Order: sequence, then structure tokens, then C-alpha cells
Amino acid sequence: PRLGAVALISLDPRQPTDTRLVERLTEVAPRLALTVRNHQWRDRNRRSRLIHEAVVEGSPNGIIITDLRGRVTTVNQAASTIFGVDLSLIVGHRLSDVIGQLTPAIARPADFGATTVALHESDETRSDEVETVAGRMLERHSAPIVDTSGAPLGRVEMLIDVTPHRQALIEAQRLATEAARLRLEEDRRAQEETALARAAHMMASALTLSDIHEHLLDQAAELSGSDAGAVLVVDAHGEIQPAATRGFSDEATGQMVLAAGDPFVARVIAGRRSVLAGAALASAAVGGATPAATSAASGRSIPAADHVQSFVQLPLALGERVYGVLWVTSRRLRAFGARELRLLGELGRHAEAAIQNALQFEQERHIAATLQYALLPDDLPVVPGLSMAALYRAAAGSRVGGDFYGAWSLPGGQVGVVVGDVSGKGAEAAGVTAMVRYMVEGMSMREADPGRLLSDLGDLIHHRLPEASLVTVLLMVIDADRAGFSWSSAGHVPALLLDGAGKVLALEDPGPPCGAFPGTTYTNHQRPFAVGETLVLYTDGILEAHSEGEQFGEERLAEIVASHAGDPPRGLARAIYSAARVWTAGHIDDDVAIAVVHRTG
Repeated sequence: PRLGAVALISLDPRQPTDTRLVERLTEVAPRLALTVRNHQWRDRNRRSRLIHEAVVEGSPNGIIITDLRGRVTTVNQAASTIFGVDLSLIVGHRLSDVIGQLTPAIARPADFGATTVALHESDETRSDEVETVAGRMLERHSAPIVDTSGAPLGRVEMLIDVTPHRQALIEAQRLATEAARLRLEEDRRAQEETALARAAHMMASALTLSDIHEHLLDQAAELSGSDAGAVLVVDAHGEIQPAATRGFSDEATGQMVLAAGDPFVARVIAGRRSVLAGAALASAAVGGATPAATSAASGRSIPAADHVQSFVQLPLALGERVYGVLWVTSRRLRAFGARELRLLGELGRHAEAAIQNALQFEQERHIAATLQYALLPDDLPVVPGLSMAALYRAAAGSRVGGDFYGAWSLPGGQVGVVVGDVSGKGAEAAGVTAMVRYMVEGMSMREADPGRLLSDLGDLIHHRLPEASLVTVLLMVIDADRAGFSWSSAGHVPALLLDGAGKVLALEDPGPPCGAFPGTTYTNHQRPFAVGETLVLYTDGILEAHSEGEQFGEERLAEIVASHAGDPPRGLARAIYSAARVWTAGHIDDDVAIAVVHRTG
């Protein structure tokens, strides 16, 4: 269960938080959660102890309780009254060390002290009578305290007048045993809560329905002790089919296809109520339905070949719609009761939330994939004298990103190539991406100067950008006939030029992001583009790919480009991306777009 949150805030702008501090905080968060949880259990134990002490203090009989080391843990006021001494001072001391504080009120103190110490050093249960100096006769009962399994917990000494009921010792033993039983019950409930929390986390972490079904069956078996289980799903036509099974024979699994007409399954789906049944147990729909004396073996969905004797069926509902049924079975009579039904019900609610998230994730992923596909350009243009290739990969775990590339033919015979990066993820970033990409391509039909085009673009999009959104753009216009190209950059990482000798040059062009400041003028640069030379345009996802706090960086990128000088554009683009993935152990946190243009003739 979620316990809270921990935040790390830097108030010094010279020492901002960074990824390494976040990683440290992530590492220490589980220990903080464990500490919080331990304090919760400590508070719960403190409440149990207070209840125990209140019960002991309310007894009219003198009570002294020691632990396994012979230390006094509890002394009530009645005991202090009997001995005429404030015995609260002996709590925490070994009884053998403070026995002298009890003997002055006893007629034969030496015998009483020796007997008491001997009893507390043994596991003997003993009853005797003690005479006080005031002439009162006390009945003493001394006995060990054990839990339900017989393990010793300590010892209790009870002193009562002869006139009170002699059941005082039995009552004290009962109280001690009940306290131990409650602690054991509390531990069992804590284990169940932990198992449910673990199951909820596993199912919530799963992104596919099949994984959720498998986790659900695994945890249902662990919590209920079932022999077999199945997840039955209602399809779009109202048919009920097994989506996942565990522990059933092939014959039994085949029979589940007929489960749609089963009276139990129909009752679960139609009434949205759970069913608990057994071979010698009347089936009943939980929630107030009248029990019907129906044998579990008579249900048509109960595979007779698997000798099912008991089963539970619970609906899995998503809002107003019943998604399916969780069905667990056992070969034992009366294998399931109120406890199992409660645990399976809680497990089912966690599964419902995970299933809802998975369905929503699947829908969003489909929408995102469709949107991202629409953002990527069609096939790159075929231009004599040029060979082009491009590559796009969304960030790890991202559905749609903000990086983009494009290449198109211009009216004058040149080729426009653009690579850009829109901050953010998701549909909002994709909308800005589409706007910028298509505006660049459209404006280039009338303005082929990259500097002037980016200047006009910045003024146009300034008031259209979402708050705190940044857009970087690198635009190139390549003229193969004149063997040259021009470019301008709006805050984008520099393109690389690989010449015929294998030397790599960075085409630096510092400037603010596009649209950040209205009225910004961007510079147009020109350079020859000789046969055998290659241009590499990319986004910062390559440079900022990190491994153990160190970025991939410009130097490594240049080395990769130089080492693959002879590769075709597609091979070079893939080599760059592969090198970055290897550097990050397969997990690049940002989008990546790469465009490669090679002059062939």
C-alpha cells in the first residue's frame, strides 16, 4: 500500500538536484518505506500492550508477570496492595534480584522466596497457600504463559484471597493465551495484507492482460490454497471463454468453453455476486441471495474429470460491465470459507484495477502508435546524386515522442531536410511536432533560405506553443546540382559532416530555440557538398544517452560516425543508434531521430 512520498528539494540554484541524487533517493525510498511500516507495526503493538495492561490492571487479584529471562514485565495495583509495597519499581528487574521486596509481608519469607525463585526458573505449574503477617491466607497460582503452539512466552504469578473464586488462575491463563492468539492472528493478517499488496503491485506493473491473468491465478492459488483456477472472460458477443487456466487437465479446460450456460457462472455474471460452493455444502451467492441446495458436482462448468469438490467464482467488473469471472477450485470438501472469499474478493478488486489500466494502456498505445505513424514522413524522396536514410525511435516506455525528421523536394530542385525536437511527451508534444514539421515543409515552398524560414517560423509559433514548451529545429537545403548545401539551426545540436577522408566536422550554429523569443533572426550558412561526403542530422537523445551518470556525448558520436565512414546512410544511422543503446544497456530515456544524407555523384 502507498504510505506517502519523499521529496528532495534544492534551495540553492548553484546546486540543483540531478539524476544521481534522484537515483540515490530512489534507492533509499524502500528503506524509508520499511521504517514507516515498522513504526506502524510498533504503534499497533503498543496499542495491543495497552489493552493487555488495562485488562491486567483491572483484575482484583494480585498479578506478577515475568518473561522468559525472569524479568518482571507487569505488576498490577492489586499485587502492590497485597504486599503493602509499590511493586511498580520492580518492573524490568529479574524477579530473583528483587524477591526481598515481596517477603516482608509474608509469614515465612524464606520459604516463600526460595519457592518463588525456583518456580520462575522452571516450567512447573503449581498452586499453594501463603500466609501473610497480617493473618490473611492467600492462594498462590504460578504457571508459565504459552501461545497456541505451546511455545513459552513467560510466567504469571497470581495471588488471591481464599474467598475469591479459584478460577482466577484459569482466567489469567486464558487472557495470556488469548493475547498470544490475537498476536498470531494479527501476524497472519499482516502476512495476508503483505501478500495482497505484493499481488496488487505485480498486477499493476503488468501491461498486458495475459500477464495480469497469470499473476491473478498465481496469487489466488497462494492466498486460497486452491488446486486449480481459471480466468473466464466475456467477449464482445457475450460468450465466455477461458483466457487463462492453471492446474486443470486438458479435458477439463476443453469443458470450460461450455461454461456460458452454467447456472453458477450465469448467476455470477448476471447478479455480479460471488458464489461459494462445495460437494456437501449448499451453494450461496454472497450478498444476500437465498442459498440453493445444489451440489458443486452438478454444475456443468465443473470438470468431473478433475474431481472438483469445492469452488469459488467471483465476478471481475469494470464499472458497469462484467469483464469475466475468477474461478478457483479444490479437490477437498469445504476447502473455502469466509476467509478465502474475503481474500479472493480483495484480490479481485486489485485485478479489476489492473485490467482497467491495461485496457486503457492498450487503447492509448494504439492511439499513440497511430499518431506517431502519422507524424513520420512518407518514403524519403529519390534525388539523383543523393542517398538518404532516416531513423526514429521513441524513448524507452514512451508511447509517442516529440522528436521528428522530414525530407522533401523543393520547387527549385533542391531537397529540404529537417530534424527537430519538441520538449515533452504524449499527445500535446505530438501536436506541436506536427505543427512545426508541416509548417516548415509548407513554408519552404516559398522560402528556400533556411535562416529566413526559421526566423519567420519562430514568429508564427511563438504564441502557439504550450507554456514551458521548447522547440529546436535544424533545417538544411541541399542542392545536388550545385554541389552545396545551406543550413540554419534554432537551438538544435550541430549536424556532422563526414568528408571523403573520414574526418568529422561539427556544423556549429548557436541560437535560441525556435519561438522562444519573437523577432529572433537566424543565420543562413552555406558550404560545398562534395561527392563522397555525408551529412548526419540527429536529436539530443543520442548525446544525452547516459550510463552510470556519464553521457554518450559528441566525442563518442563523432568516433562512431568516423568508424562507419564506408557504410550506406541506413547502416550509419543504425550504427549510431545501436552504439547509444549499447552505452545505456538497452535503455535510452529520450526520443531519437536521425537523418543521413550521402552525396553519391
